[in-house]
Amino acid sequence: MTNTLSASEKIQSDAAREGFAWPDIVAALDKVQEELDELRECADNCDSNAFFEEFGDLLFACVGLAIPSGRSAVSALQHANHKFSERYSRMKRGMTEAGQDLCSSSLKEKLEHWNVCK
Repeated sequence: MTNTLSASEKIQSDAAREGFAWPDIVAALDKVQEELDELRECADNCDSNAFFEEFGDLLFACVGLAIPSGRSAVSALQHANHKFSERYSRMKRGMTEAGQDLCSSSLKEKLEHWNVCK
């Protein structure tokens, strides 16, 4: 995954050096929103092939957000992975301490514990 993410970053950085990039983060966010809207339309239409295509476009657009921010998409994802793992562990521990079984609890119950951990 990281190699693919790094490749996407490199492709987009190379294009940006040649002037083919969004001028700022707002424009890059607009592109992400456009791709998200297209993805939602595919989901609404139950078109799995188009959904797959648009999902890839959304991921690519999200990686593109890193360019105008001057940050690494790889580093951002690594940070998010770590943050999620820490919160998830705290959520599970909290549920166990509250006498709730993770597997049999509802999503609502899990989200309540998740929000406490945030």
